[in-house]
Amino acid sequence: MRTFPLAMLTLAISACAKTPEPAAAPAATPPAAIADVKPEPATHGTPCAVAQQAPATAGSPAAVVAQFYEGFPKDDGGGAPDAATLERWRPHLSKALAAALKRAAAGRDAAATAHPDEKPPFVEGALFGSLFEGWTSAQPLTVATEGDRASVPVCFGYEADAQRTEWTDTVKLVREDGAWKIDDVVYGGTWDFANTGSLRDALPKP
Repeated sequence: MRTFPLAMLTLAISACAKTPEPAAAPAATPPAAIADVKPEPATHGTPCAVAQQAPATAGSPAAVVAQFYEGFPKDDGGGAPDAATLERWRPHLSKALAAALKRAAAGRDAAATAHPDEKPPFVEGALFGSLFEGWTSAQPLTVATEGDRASVPVCFGYEADAQRTEWTDTVKLVREDGAWKIDDVVYGGTWDFANTGSLRDALPKP
């Protein structure tokens, strides 16, 4: 029987029993600093549908709508406009809409005089959009025209407290004296207490 030296046998057993070295763990990726993380603002209302931006050539329905909403005073408290404000708006408004706004202002003033302890109608709240607080952006979208009538969907946005609300109202225009004029706003907001129907429906009739 063949024999092995004791030293060689001991070395072989030791080599078989040796535990392999563990693989080096990959270096951990340092977490992003909180300041580097930009959370998306919560979106409320109905996000505007993706649509082609309306061409805003001079005098076009989209241009008239854009000029009106861009020039709207950001600190406006809403409600029916006073005489001076209505006069500034008049170049953008149809005769019928301007007259309806004038009736609303007259009704507000008469109610305030007759009942000074009560809040009169048309004293506050945005009239030209679905949201009571108004808007911080207004982007005309595609335009549909039929004869002397035009419809311009407008993507409205309102940002406050790191949240953005979006909705789409439709501005109706009519051609008067050779120029496009805003004649009505059809409200599209779907949340509770949004303006419903249309601007002309809400205003006093002659």
